[in-house]
Amino acid sequence: MNIVELEDSLKKIFQKDITFNLNGKTLKEGKLILFSFKEFYLHFKLKVNDSYKNFEIPCPFEYSIESSRFVFDYTNKTFSKNNKNLDFLIKVLKKNKTSKYYNNYLIINFS
Repeated sequence: MNIVELEDSLKKIFQKDITFNLNGKTLKEGKLILFSFKEFYLHFKLKVNDSYKNFEIPCPFEYSIESSRFVFDYTNKTFSKNNKNLDFLIKVLKKNKTSKYYNNYLIINFS
């Protein structure tokens, strides 16, 4: 994933209403005011009604842009780049606590 390309793509949705969806659930929604990258996270500042809310998500392994949405890929298959040995090791690791993004797709709809 190229951070510069992702940044350029996200600039195009400033001041638009966006919705973050994971597994059919809405995590956050609002008007995109600002975003930034910090270490391995994307930070979004959203205007919700008359207040501002911050929301952060991990940088995706890959992303794609469809007509009116971004698809952020956090799947093990993408992370391992189809390396069967690495994919197996990821699956057998003991996980005390996993992120809600683990092995999922995050959809960011915009209008």
